[in-house]
Amino acid sequence: MIRSLYAIPVLALLLLAVAPVTAATPLTISTSGGSLYFPGESAVVYFTVTANGALVNPDTTTATLYLPNNANSFALTPVSLATGVFYVNYTLPDPAVYGTYAVVITSSYQSGAFVGSTVASFEVSQGLANMQANELAAVGVLSDQLSTAESNILSTVASGNAMLGSVNSSLTNSIAGVQSSVTTVGASVSSLGTSVSNLGTTLQGSISSSQTAVQSSITTLGTTLQGSITSSQSAVTAAISQGTTSVQGSITSAQSAIVSAVNSASSSVTSSINSSLTSIQNYEYILMVLVVIAIILAIIVLVRKK
Repeated sequence: MIRSLYAIPVLALLLLAVAPVTAATPLTISTSGGSLYFPGESAVVYFTVTANGALVNPDTTTATLYLPNNANSFALTPVSLATGVFYVNYTLPDPAVYGTYAVVITSSYQSGAFVGSTVASFEVSQGLANMQANELAAVGVLSDQLSTAESNILSTVASGNAMLGSVNSSLTNSIAGVQSSVTTVGASVSSLGTSVSNLGTTLQGSISSSQTAVQSSITTLGTTLQGSITSSQSAVTAAISQGTTSVQGSITSAQSAIVSAVNSASSSVTSSINSSLTSIQNYEYILMVLVVIAIILAIIVLVRKK
């Protein structure tokens, strides 16, 4: 870009003033670039060359850099980017000369039929450089503070990671302990279940054995009672039969004795009657015999009723 004339070095203006005036058609050279740089940076100036409104590659192009002290100048080498588009650059030393730098660009085209020139400028400001230095210093301090803060943060993070590692280890151990306890409880529950199952089997066997023993005892007792009852029934039946037989025998014997006595008495009575018939004196004897017969008959009747 073109700066005001008072900012352009005097030598560059003199060169433009003494340039010979020709009848050549002017070339249009337009520049663009940064206006402010700091020591150590690279200043870049872009420019285009046009003839009759069209971009062209001139036959010759020169670029000269003039420092603010008007004593030193440097030739710069244009670099082509495209047809009619170029740039030049200059790396500022550190420390650099403060002030306004001028870049004079001159081109010719078609063996001098077209000629043109222009001036571009940029500034290296001491105040801005000092401000930049202060800013860089502040940035350095801030960087140191950030570095310290980063170190503190990293230390805190490391401590936190150590604490987390310790907590993680404790949790891992706790989880392992809980898992071991759960495994132990599971084994105990399984053992208890086995014991309960064995106890149930044992109780079932004992109950079955007891039921069998009780049933056997009941059966034996029933058999014994049945045998005793049968024996008792047999004994009772035998006793009753024997008693009946004895009674029957006694009755029969008594009957026989009574019949015999009756027969004997009858015979005696008959004889007595016969004798009484012959003798009235035996009347009392006959009467007594009849009384005896009556008593015997009463006894017989009484025995039959029993």
